[in-house]
Amino acid sequence: MPRVAALTAADISALTGRPLGTVHRLASEQRWRRYREGRVVFYALEDVEHLLATPLTAKIH
Repeated sequence: MPRVAALTAADISALTGRPLGTVHRLASEQRWRRYREGRVVFYALEDVEHLLATPLTAKIH
């Protein structure tokens, strides 16, 4: 994948307040485009934008 605007899972977690594991699960389920630089994985901002715009809602148990 050519270089595009991208975020790491840690960036996405910090911006959305979602746990890191949730970010990885969503990336897999929604097939976000990704590329690596060494050991760091970046997710295409285009694929992540909808998550950034969705407010985190509390789960009621």
